[in-house]
Amino acid sequence: RHPPRVCPTLLRSMGGVVDRFWALEDSAQVGHPCLQRLQGWSREDLRSAIERFRSLPAHSVTPRQLGQLLRIHENALVKEIFQHLLPPSNLELKRLDFWSIIGPMVVMSSQQYISRITLLFSLYDLDGDGCLNRSEFVIAVRTIFVGLSYFCPRATAPDYHRLEAIAEENFTRFDADSSGHVTIGELLNYAYRSEGLVKLCDPFPTSDHRVHEEPVHFTARPKAQAKPSGAGFARRLSLAPDDDKVEAAPATHRT
Repeated sequence: RHPPRVCPTLLRSMGGVVDRFWALEDSAQVGHPCLQRLQGWSREDLRSAIERFRSLPAHSVTPRQLGQLLRIHENALVKEIFQHLLPPSNLELKRLDFWSIIGPMVVMSSQQYISRITLLFSLYDLDGDGCLNRSEFVIAVRTIFVGLSYFCPRATAPDYHRLEAIAEENFTRFDADSSGHVTIGELLNYAYRSEGLVKLCDPFPTSDHRVHEEPVHFTARPKAQAKPSGAGFARRLSLAPDDDKVEAAPATHRT
């Protein structure tokens, strides 16, 4: 069974994209039990994982780094998660784009809807300047939708070219003052009125009903990763080199 056809104009809107993304029955079902370990995380656990991630000089990770970032200490489970999230294009590189993991994890978290939106904003503010530029926004849209399609294999993800067009058009909608940057205020103003963003998060239940409207101020990414130039950067996400080092913190709450 194929998803219903949607007119091109509607597809470019966030609501149209999400309607098609979740169009099939059980499309929001996480595909494998091992991946359910990455669903329903708290804001605090996600913040800790993002802090560890932002200390890396690159965004692509090995299985060992993945386990360290997520504080999962069972090697067999880490390898299983890694294999289920590894796209065919990366089989030889044997590295995962962590943005395509942590972005969907925020969407699938236990947080209230607006709290998810503000944490996504903070995650993709790569240089820590308190706003999203066009390149950061494109990366956010691409890695969230592509990553969710790895978690939920029945979801109908747009192709990369369509995702870029969607991101470009929606950036203009979000950027209310045409400054070339999206502020947290502009994003919240859109999020409170956006059925599309609500529908994106809606399949994943909320257990933490606290509302966090303030962004999280993470340390800026290292220079190798700060403020990528141009939307074309998003097409090269899976090809970046990596450093095989992650700080080993003693947290053990995820086993």
